[in-house]
Parts: sequence; C-alpha cells; structure tokens
Amino acid sequence: MPHAHPSDYAKKVVHEGRARIVVYESEGGSVPTKKMPVFYNPRMLMNRNFSVLVVQAFQKEMGRSLIISDPMAGSGVRVARFMLEVSGIDSIYANDISPAAYQQIIQNLVLNSIPSDRVKLSTMDANLFFLQRHQKKNDYIDVDPFGSPAPFLFNAFHALRMTGGLLGVTATDTALLHGAHAKACLLKYAAKPLHAPFLKELGARILVQYIYTVAASLGYGIEPKVVLSQAHFVKVFVKVKRSKTLALKNLADIGWVHFCPQCWHTTITRGKFPDGLINCCAHCGGEVQIAGPAWLGNLFDTKYLETMVDKCQREEDFPNKDATIRILEFMRQDHEGPIFGFHIHQLCDKLNVSGPSFEIIQKELAKRGFASFRSHFDPLVIKTTASVDILSEILRQANVQS
Repeated sequence: MPHAHPSDYAKKVVHEGRARIVVYESEGGSVPTKKMPVFYNPRMLMNRNFSVLVVQAFQKEMGRSLIISDPMAGSGVRVARFMLEVSGIDSIYANDISPAAYQQIIQNLVLNSIPSDRVKLSTMDANLFFLQRHQKKNDYIDVDPFGSPAPFLFNAFHALRMTGGLLGVTATDTALLHGAHAKACLLKYAAKPLHAPFLKELGARILVQYIYTVAASLGYGIEPKVVLSQAHFVKVFVKVKRSKTLALKNLADIGWVHFCPQCWHTTITRGKFPDGLINCCAHCGGEVQIAGPAWLGNLFDTKYLETMVDKCQREEDFPNKDATIRILEFMRQDHEGPIFGFHIHQLCDKLNVSGPSFEIIQKELAKRGFASFRSHFDPLVIKTTASVDILSEILRQANVQS
C-alpha cells in the first residue's frame, strides 16, 4: 500500500524516556500501519526500553565509546533515546528509506538539542546501508523491520564489528514463530515450530537458532545476552565473534524439542544433526510432536541483567519502570530455571480443574523439594524441576481442598 502524503496526518509531540518526539497521529488512534508517512509504534516501547538498557550494559562491558547504527530508524525515537539515555556513545548512523522519516529525524534531533555531528543521517534501503557500512566497525546494530528480520541479517553481519559486536534483532511475525503458520516458518526460518504450551519460548529459541545459522555461514559464533518476548514481537540481542571455533562450539546448543500432547512429557535432543529423533513418548507411549532446530543454550547473561536493573532503577523517569524491572526479574528466573515450562491454565483445562494461585503452586512444590520459577515469556507459565505428573497432582489436590 502506498504511503499517504505527510500533510494528510496531524502531528503531536510525545514523551518517551528523556526524549520528546514529533510523531504522526494514526487514524482514529489505531495501531500504526505501513501506509503512514513515518512509523512510530507506542506498543514497541518495551522493545526500545530494552534496547537502551542492553546497549548500556554492553557499553559498560566494552569500557569504551560505541558506534551504533539504526538502519530503519523511523521517527528517530530510538536514536534520540540512545543519545540522551546511554552514556559512552561516540556516534550513531541513522537511516530510513523514507524521505519523510529522514526529515522527521532531523526535526526530532533539533527538538532534543542533539548535536547534528553526533548523528550521521542517510535515506536508503537497509541492505544497501549495511553494504555501505561494510567493515566500518559498527559496535551495535539494531535490526527492527516491519515483519521478519530474515532479509536483513546476512548483510547486517557484514556491517558489524568482527570481534565483540552486538546485534539486536526484532521479529514481529510471531504467528510464524509460535506455530500458527508452520509452513511459513519453515520457509522463513528453516525450522518447524510447535503450537505447544511453551510456544513463546520455543519461538524465541527458533529465532536465535536462525540468527546463529546466518552467523555461522559467515564464520561467526554468537553469545546471546538478552531475549525479550512480548505479545507482538521477539527481540534478541547477541554478541558476535568472528570465530569458527566458537561457531562449531555453538552447534552443541542447537537441537530438537519433543512434546507429547497426550501427557505433556517434554524432552530435548541436542545436536543439529542427531543420530535419531524420538517419535514415541517414553512416558505414555503416545505419538510425539517434534520442533526445531532451536537454540537450547543460555538466553541471558546475568551480568547484563544486573547492570540493566541498576540502570533502570537509577533512571528517574524511565518509562514503564516497574513493568521493566519485573520483566528483568522474570528473565533472571528464566535463566536459573529449566528450559521451557508448564502453562498452568492450559494444564488445568486439560485436567478439568480450577487453577490455584501461583503462590499456592510454588509453595506446594517447595514442600516436595522442587524448585520453581516464573517466566517472562508468559506470565501463566511456571518452570519447575518437578515432572508434569507431580504438578498435575498438586493441581488436583488444590481443587479437592478448595
């Protein structure tokens, strides 16, 4: 759909973090669409919050000033927030294919008193931008397209610093990653998703696996630092290193997921090319559903999480501060807990029982000697070292007692 003329839309000033941004108002207050002259989506606030926090943690780790590129900058809100909220930035290369966005970024830089020599502007296709930035030592690149990031990753790696660069990747085509369009996911991400109770975490791990596959084809290995999953997007931050040794080592973290829809018994098989995949559930004998390949290694760096919590708490006017800190706490639990978890409402429906509170469930698990964790991927998911049989027994007993 062609873009509307900018004069067809009213403008307003919004505040996000320390930044003030002139944006176009969407029709009737609806979610922004591609036809708008310049794209600004308030629903992506948490995405930008975590971009700011992760880049600050990255800068602290590197101990030097950073060069950043935002190839799909839109209104320039992320650029402004980086400049105003992240210490240790040398310069930012801001690009958008839209001439209207180019003009709006200039307007917003002036509005926030950001020196023009700190932000280098361009208006071209994102992949052409990456090629022009080839081997220019970008420390951080934020790939945030409308839809899938797949068409941009190959060239993005070419523009990233070879040793220790950080890549932020957003995917908004969550329906593919979460199993609603399995064939499309196979084509786009070369992986089979699964509409399972842990589909959100699995979708994120499929995306990390795809990023790794592109990286490995170029001789890069990856270290995931933070993965953020929300209702309408997945954001992955990975540190990369030009190392075939690391790329080969990463293969041990690629694998397959086996889920039995009859008894909910879930197992994993590590290795991208294992000798064989389980088709029959060892627990109940039912037919197993298989998903993958997916990333089965760590998704979070605890040092990053600690720095991000500290940064968020110190920032007086950080937007959605309490919600951001709560997500960071659940990310810590995701890191400490087992891979995947149990969706309590879905399990209760399967058992035909009412769901007790998470506090009651966790208390009963602790009595039996099992650890339990909450998950940022889904507030209704609990991760535990207990089996699904033990968790089901607790849910049934809670209903009898009530």
